[in-house]
Amino acid sequence: MSRIFSQRWLLIVSLSVVMVLLAACSGASPVTGWPGYTVPGNTAYLASADQLVAIDVAGDTAGAPLIGWPQKSASAAIGYYAQPALSPDGKMLYVATEQMNSNSGLVQAWANVERGTQTAPTIKWTYPLTETDYLPGNIYGAVVLDNGVLYFGDGKGSIYALNAETGRPKWLQPVHTTARIWSAVVVDDQNVYAASQDHCLYAVNKVNGNQAWKFPDDCTTIDALVGSPTVSNGTIYVGSFGSVLYAVDAQNGKLKWSFKADGALWDGPAVVDGTVYFGDRGGNIYALDAAAGQNKKWSAKVDGGVKMTPLVSGGIVYVGTETNKLYAFKADNGQSVWPQPYQAHDGENFLVTPVVVSQTLLAMPNLAGGDPVRLYGLDKNTGTLLWRYPAQKTQ
Repeated sequence: MSRIFSQRWLLIVSLSVVMVLLAACSGASPVTGWPGYTVPGNTAYLASADQLVAIDVAGDTAGAPLIGWPQKSASAAIGYYAQPALSPDGKMLYVATEQMNSNSGLVQAWANVERGTQTAPTIKWTYPLTETDYLPGNIYGAVVLDNGVLYFGDGKGSIYALNAETGRPKWLQPVHTTARIWSAVVVDDQNVYAASQDHCLYAVNKVNGNQAWKFPDDCTTIDALVGSPTVSNGTIYVGSFGSVLYAVDAQNGKLKWSFKADGALWDGPAVVDGTVYFGDRGGNIYALDAAAGQNKKWSAKVDGGVKMTPLVSGGIVYVGTETNKLYAFKADNGQSVWPQPYQAHDGENFLVTPVVVSQTLLAMPNLAGGDPVRLYGLDKNTGTLLWRYPAQKTQ
């Protein structure tokens, strides 16, 4: 087992203690993020432990790595975990790092990552580019690519914008909050939205990095925000460790409504066709009316706490838990779709939102036993295992 993997295990095990502390303040020790992946077309790009991997996810070669992969980090102390971003032409992969022995992160731009290339992937640039650039803290959430600009938050509580072609900062300086940002930022036509552990949701102008608003104004009246916000139809949805989901007006930062769940909320909801779908640490799945928030359409119980944003695809809600299980519910009434939930092995937890490619549901667990990276391909209609990366070892 790698040094990175074993240290992350200790950090994540400590979350039960850290979560209680964060609900009251933002002074607890930082914890690392989950593995990340992005799936454009028939290729999944995975970032986990000390590896980046490109995997075929369709056809007869599903579950096989592409030529030239995996790629390992240059140092055993540097891990890849944040969800990467792929350029529109498929030739550049943008990934973030965290360093196990310090709060110090990097952003790397990898070239030659497209399918079929005969050239090995190489790093084109790494931010910070110079000694005068701001040094990010560990980057736990996704690197978000929008119109040629990369946006992300870090473990020092700052929000960055970089030119994706050059790696140069877009703003005069990062936007600083007063506590860590563990999750991905989200972007709409005007702003970048970030949830900080200083108990505030921030809206920052995409062009100049000026703060547009924050919710609440004094950062004292709600509990810590850890998960990524979700933006939909002019509303920002964000959950707190205080078990409350907030719906905030994207234009002015004013509260539209709030909903009290039974357990702490770790990540943002999925919003599809006027319904908000999310889970809590108490093992509850909710479907709420997106406009009012108080009209519960249905709820369901699962085994284990939910830390992921559910996936809603083809009228099905897919959601995983901390206890190795992955569920499928009908989006309109909450009825189970699979004969039984899919159950993983080796202490794995489903903490990352799954992805559907054709008839296959891709699920990336963390804490994957002796394998630092693992990906499952399941039949989306039945939950049956189709393939696994790396391939199952024969006895």
